[in-house]
Amino acid sequence: MAWFFAGALALLSLCGLAYWAWSRRVRAEIAEGAAHAWEKLSANDPELLAGLDRSGFDAIYARVNFPRYPGYMLAAAATFVASLPATLALLSAGALLMDRFGVAPDAVALADQYLVEDGKMRVIRSAPPEAAAFWIDDVSGFYFFFGVIASWVLVLWFYMRRYHQRRPGHLRDEILLRRKPPA
Repeated sequence: MAWFFAGALALLSLCGLAYWAWSRRVRAEIAEGAAHAWEKLSANDPELLAGLDRSGFDAIYARVNFPRYPGYMLAAAATFVASLPATLALLSAGALLMDRFGVAPDAVALADQYLVEDGKMRVIRSAPPEAAAFWIDDVSGFYFFFGVIASWVLVLWFYMRRYHQRRPGHLRDEILLRRKPPA
C-alpha cells in the first residue's frame, strides 16, 4: 500500500508541476489579451471602465478568462488519494462493528442456504461445497468497492459544487460588479 501512495504522490507531483508550467503560459497569454481588451474598451466604452484602474481590470480579466477546470480536477485527484486511507479505515471499522454486533451476514450460513444442495454446489458442480463460503466472502468485498466509490462521488460533488458556485460571469458583468463608483 505504501508503494501505491508513493507512486500516486509522484504522479500527482508531476501533474502539479505540469499544471504550474501550463498555468504560467496561460496567465502570460491572458495578460496579453487583457492589454488588448483594456485598449479596446478604453476607446469604445470608457464609461464601463470608469472607476477601475488597469491592475483591477487585469485581475477581473484573468478571473473571467483563466480555465479553472484543470486546477479543480487536480485538486479532486489529490483529495481522492489523500482520502483513501481514511475511507478504507472507516470501512474496515464499519465491517468490524457489523461483525461484532452480529449484523454482518454469516458466509457459511448463506452458502448453505443458497448455494449448496445435497452436499454439492448449485452453480459450479465441480467445486466442493466449502468453496461457496469463500465465494460469498469474496463477493462481500464489494462493500469496500462501493464504499470507495461513494467517497469519491462525495469528493467530486464537493469540487463540482465549489466549481459552479465560484463561476465568474461575463467580463462586462464582472467589471460592473467590481468597479468603484465614479466620484
